[in-house]
Amino acid sequence: MSESSKRQNSMACRLSDNEKA
Repeated sequence: MSESSKRQNSMACRLSDNEKA
């Protein structure tokens, strides 16, 4: 996985967490 891919995944994960909360 490339660094940009990792960062994108991290952002998506955070967004998902925000929506769930």
